[in-house]
Amino acid sequence: MRKLTALLAVTALVAAIAAASALAATNVSWKVGATKTVRIHKGGTVKWIWSDRQPHNVKGPGFKSALRAKKGFSYSHRFRSKGTFKIICQVHSNMRTTVKVS
Repeated sequence: MRKLTALLAVTALVAAIAAASALAATNVSWKVGATKTVRIHKGGTVKWIWSDRQPHNVKGPGFKSALRAKKGFSYSHRFRSKGTFKIICQVHSNMRTTVKVS
């Protein structure tokens, strides 16, 4: 009975760690010239954080943030399916993020 209890406890701990890592955001510093590739797991979140006072937005397949010009502003998106996603700032063509979801 102790072995079963220990096995169930370990299984619950592993499930909790997996759930917490899926909810943790991967941060991207969003400023003029920013180009980055991030890798996350299905269900993970990417958070873009404005690092300058220039106007930016975040646009990807099926989502788009508002245009903001405030340092420290952020926008998050959870990726619910696997694939490679190209994200841009519509104001600055040299600002891109590639999100690879496994």
